[in-house]
Amino acid sequence: MTTTSCVIRYHQRDQTLTVHIAGRATLVFGLPVRHLSERAIASGVRLIQFDLRDCSHLDSTMLGTLLSIKKALARVDGVLMLIAPSAACSKILYQMGLSELLPIQDKPLDNNATWIQLDPDCTDTRSFKRNVVQAHEELAELPGHSGEQFKAVVQTMKKAEEPPTEAGS
Repeated sequence: MTTTSCVIRYHQRDQTLTVHIAGRATLVFGLPVRHLSERAIASGVRLIQFDLRDCSHLDSTMLGTLLSIKKALARVDGVLMLIAPSAACSKILYQMGLSELLPIQDKPLDNNATWIQLDPDCTDTRSFKRNVVQAHEELAELPGHSGEQFKAVVQTMKKAEEPPTEAGS
């Protein structure tokens, strides 16, 4: 898996975590973004902002991960906010019906902060695979056609995780 097509940086100030995504945000970053967000929420963060002005693509795993993070924040009365999505991201969000579910702020953020680059550590393959399935389960809960499509995807993923049955049993 190549990760050079995406750079994700973040910084935390008080109860706000800001995540800047540049390039193609794909499944490689789903688990690291989820873990980053979970740690931030546990430390008291109540607003997570995803700055998408330089993001050229959000794949289904990243979209489902955003929905998971939104739910985790809602459990602690927190908010997930998308900031200035690029035209490409806006199109994806609209087509998936997520532009109505995920709050969007059109005004870009001030980028004068000390940023930390997020490492796409994929060494824990079990957690990685589980995050991909969980992200798609989130998308399967979407209303309408999008949700229906992802229900089939989730069924296929879960079937692929099942251990093979012995022939002749």
